[in-house]
Amino acid sequence: MTPTDVVGEVYCTLTREGTFFELDTLVIRQPDVDISGANPFMVRNDIAVCPADRQFVIGGSNFVLYGRLYRHTFQPSAQRIQGFLLH
Repeated sequence: MTPTDVVGEVYCTLTREGTFFELDTLVIRQPDVDISGANPFMVRNDIAVCPADRQFVIGGSNFVLYGRLYRHTFQPSAQRIQGFLLH
């Protein structure tokens, strides 16, 4: 166990192509992570990761590819992510 400084909680529903995903997680204050809850989120929503194929498996039948198709050709990229702290 690693002690963490919990500063809040997040309860929300996310959607992707008509599928709803429940997110129930803690917001923690650590330099390398802001939200802790990936494994419980994946279990609750029946999501698995197959890194060798670069895909997520949702519900055992919906396959979602991520990343580039060709290995060793990664280009730097950035995306905007917004977070909200609920007290």
